[in-house]
Amino acid sequence: MNHSFKTTLSCFCLLAALSGTSCSQHSDTPVTKPKHRSASPTEDTEERKPTKIDPFKTKKYLEQGKRLLEKKKREAALTVLKKAIRYNPNESEAYVLMSRVYDHRGDYKKTYDVLTRAIECDPNNAKAYILRALCGYRLAHYTKSDVEQQAKEDITKALELEPDNEEAQYYMGVWKAEIGDLKDAIKHLSKAIEINPKEADYYRYRSMAYSTLKQFDKALEDMNTVVRLEPRVGRNWTSLGSLNEEIGNLDEAYENYSRAIEEKKTAYRTIYLRADLAVRLKKFDQAIEDYSRVLAANDLDDDAYKRRGDVYYTIGEYKKALADYNEAIELNSDLASYHKARSKTFEKLGDAKRAEADKSIARELDKAPAIKKL
Repeated sequence: MNHSFKTTLSCFCLLAALSGTSCSQHSDTPVTKPKHRSASPTEDTEERKPTKIDPFKTKKYLEQGKRLLEKKKREAALTVLKKAIRYNPNESEAYVLMSRVYDHRGDYKKTYDVLTRAIECDPNNAKAYILRALCGYRLAHYTKSDVEQQAKEDITKALELEPDNEEAQYYMGVWKAEIGDLKDAIKHLSKAIEINPKEADYYRYRSMAYSTLKQFDKALEDMNTVVRLEPRVGRNWTSLGSLNEEIGNLDEAYENYSRAIEEKKTAYRTIYLRADLAVRLKKFDQAIEDYSRVLAANDLDDDAYKRRGDVYYTIGEYKKALADYNEAIELNSDLASYHKARSKTFEKLGDAKRAEADKSIARELDKAPAIKKL
C-alpha cells in the first residue's frame, strides 16, 4: 500500500473536484456510476413553446424556481422554470437553474444542452461556462464524449469574463495541476484563496501541488489550514497524516490518523494506514488491534491477514503468525511473499518439511511472470 501524499496528484481532475472529493481522499465506500435518465420528447420541447414575452411573469417564475431549488424540490422547480422560459425563451438564468435538475438526475447530455442554450442566450454568463465545463468533464468520463477541449475553453472563457470568479480560478488551478503545470496551478489556486480564504478545497489542492514540487513546508501549512477550517471531516486528518508521514513526522502522522478515526469510526483505509505506521513505530499491540478491526469488517482481506501475521512473527508469536498466513494463502495462493513468510514461520516452529514445500511454491510463483511474458 503506497502512502505517499504526492501520489494523490493523479486524482487531480475536474471530475474529483466537482464531486466534492479530494484527491487525497480514498473513500471507504465504493463509488458508483450515476444513473442516466434521458429527457422525454416533452422535456426537450416544452420550454421552447412560444408565447407572449412577459418580463414580469418571467421574473416571478424565476424566483419561484430558485426557492424550490433551495428546498430541494427539484422537479417542481423544473416545471416552474419552464414557465419562465415560455414567457422569455432567452432567459439565460432559467436555463442555468434547470441544468441543476438534469444534473441531479444524472442526465448530463440534457444538462450540457441547456447550459449551451444559456450561453447562446447570454454569451457573457460566466456561471454557465463554468457549469458547462464541469458537465463536459463528466460527459467525457462517463460517456466518452469528445467535449473535454471545449470544457477547457469554457473555463478559460469564464476567467476572461470574471477574473475574480473564485470557482473559475479554482477549476483552472485543478486543470493546470492535472496537466502537470503545477506552478500555474498554484497561481490560480492562490487567487481563489485570495478571493475566498474560507474554502478548504482550495488549500487542499494547493497543498498537493506544493507537495509534488517538494515544497513541504507550504504543503503542510495548507493542510493545517484545511483541518482548521473543517476539523470534523476525517479525510482531512488522513490527508494531513499522509503528508506528515511522507516528510518523516511519524508521531504527528500517527496522531492525525487517530483523529481521523475518531471522526469516522469506519474509516478502514485510515485504520490500515495507522496500523502500518504503528509497525514502523514499533507499537505492535496497536498494529494488531487495527489490523483486527479491518478484518472484523472484511474477513476476506488477505493482505490484512498477511500484515497482521508479519506483526505476530516480529514479536515471536509464531503460531498466531502461522494462522494468519494460512488464512492469507487460502484467500490468495498466488503471491510468493505469502509462501515465503509462512516458510520462515514453519522454520521457527521446527517444521522443515513444510518450510521447504512453501519455499518451492514461492520459487515457482517467482518464475511465473517471466513465463507469462514468453
